[in-house]
Amino acid sequence: MAVFRIERFSPLPAAEAWRRVTDWERHAAHVPLT
Repeated sequence: MAVFRIERFSPLPAAEAWRRVTDWERHAAHVPLT
């Protein structure tokens, strides 16, 4: 299998970008965190 890489540059710091894409409350509504 070929290896490929996708890079997207963002003005946001990594921590802020991660905070925006992870919504644990919505996730937990469908997948219990147990």
